[in-house]
Amino acid sequence: IVDLVSPGSAAGPQGAVVSLSPMAVSGFVGVLVTSLNCLPIGNTDGGRVATALFGRQAGSVLTAFTLLCMFLLGLLGNDVALYYAAVAAVTQRDQEVPMMEEVEGVDDARALLSIIGFVVVALGVLPLPIGQGF
Repeated sequence: IVDLVSPGSAAGPQGAVVSLSPMAVSGFVGVLVTSLNCLPIGNTDGGRVATALFGRQAGSVLTAFTLLCMFLLGLLGNDVALYYAAVAAVTQRDQEVPMMEEVEGVDDARALLSIIGFVVVALGVLPLPIGQGF
């Protein structure tokens, strides 16, 4: 685990080596962990947003689809996606506690903010190299 978060070096576009400070590494790890928490899986923050936006049935389908995509990314070589999908598949199986108001939907402004949030999550996860783990 220390090797994952210790300052290292990253190859630049032309093979140049760029030294990374501990703050840059910890900032990237923070963005990555927050983005993983916001994925629409089970009882995570993203799962709760998806359940509020689309309902319980669609939220469960979205959870299964997200886990499937994470497993496929893991099989293509992304170690973080594979480990997170495996842990989430085991720990996020419980049903969400019923909400006080499940009859009315989410208004348009909050739905737009949720979609913007999912885009920000995608941008936070995308810089992770697909062919390599960390």
